[in-house]
Amino acid sequence: MPLRLTGTVTDAAMALMPMTGKARVLQSWGGIMDMTPDGSPIIDKTPTTDVFIDCGWQLGLRI
Repeated sequence: MPLRLTGTVTDAAMALMPMTGKARVLQSWGGIMDMTPDGSPIIDKTPTTDVFIDCGWQLGLRI
């Protein structure tokens, strides 16, 4: 039985590519989420030039 998804992302995909309605989820994954206890992100620079840390987002944007 195929997994049925609802929501704006799925609706947008269907509008752009109607064949996505026939797609089936063959495999999924769930695991540990990299978030801080209070949900505040950690954004900082590192000692390496032009390398930054961007982690800890709770449920929002990921860059």
